[in-house]
Amino acid sequence: MPLPRPLADLALHPAPAVAAKAAVAAVLAYLAVVPWGGVASHYAYYAPLGAVVTVSTTTVHSVRTAVQSAVAIGLGAALAVAVTMTSVPTLAGIAAVVASGSLLSWWGRLGAMASWVPVSALFVLLIGGGDPGGYVLGYLGLTAVGAAVGVLVNVVLPSLPLATADAAQAELRALLADQLDDLADGLRQESLPRSAEWEGRARDLVTPARTLESLVARAAEAQRANWRARRRQDSARSTVTQGRALGWLSYEVEEILRTLARDEHADRDEVALGPLLRPAAADAFVAVAAVLRATGDDREPAYGAADAAVARFADAVRERQHAGADTFAASALVVATRRVLDAVDPRVAAAAGS
Repeated sequence: MPLPRPLADLALHPAPAVAAKAAVAAVLAYLAVVPWGGVASHYAYYAPLGAVVTVSTTTVHSVRTAVQSAVAIGLGAALAVAVTMTSVPTLAGIAAVVASGSLLSWWGRLGAMASWVPVSALFVLLIGGGDPGGYVLGYLGLTAVGAAVGVLVNVVLPSLPLATADAAQAELRALLADQLDDLADGLRQESLPRSAEWEGRARDLVTPARTLESLVARAAEAQRANWRARRRQDSARSTVTQGRALGWLSYEVEEILRTLARDEHADRDEVALGPLLRPAAADAFVAVAAVLRATGDDREPAYGAADAAVARFADAVRERQHAGADTFAASALVVATRRVLDAVDPRVAAAAGS
């Protein structure tokens, strides 16, 4: 029995694994520093804090976050110590460290940890004002220890978020197929759509394409310093290769729509395709959409049928060209359709996974 959609989505999402690793890292970090006594026992809560913010879906990102958090805390602490040495009033000191820390937080190299600069400055100034040196040692040192534990947990229990990227690929493939089918339907209408009507058929391809791009980048990064990736190297390579191809393919489908909206609508006297080429174009779009939806052993025959349909579309355009017709826009549609088909060639996908 299949899982309900929310549970199925959660099963694919990396969040549960990251949450479990963060919990393990926080407990281990706390247990590691409490026996030290002194400053460590007094500020022991900073160790699990460092562990939690460091645990991520990839080991590389975990290491990067650990370094960024240490730098951010160090900068904030330096600002606070500098202010305490000037003996300025408390309110003036707060304003100074927050303003300076906020400016430093715009430094792009600090990434998501940038906001820690003014926060750590306030902590050192207000909480550690009586003993800034000891507080900085506890804050920075224990957070760094926790971050190291978080990185270690990520190394031992690395994530390989391929399922999320694969699910996003399937969603984008279906959306692209629906878009091509919708364009074919427009070409088969008795009355040619107007430009605005073509635009009304447009689907949002940008958002899922960007989401997929982000997931593919994460999957590619996850393969570094990951012992699990070596065991699933073919799957990981296939996910990354096909994901990048689909992101580029969405641009080509959008280009087909833009061409139809510009050159094949009811408001133009001379259109790109006309009644002689529209059936061949529509057949090609539908056949390519079928390849996008095909899975497993169905991909090869679907690709063969689409390859023949695109070839017929190209032949029809060449015939019109030989007859003296202007086929510039129609040829552009043939090229774009061929590029879409080539991007989902199952032989290429098989080679990427081998």
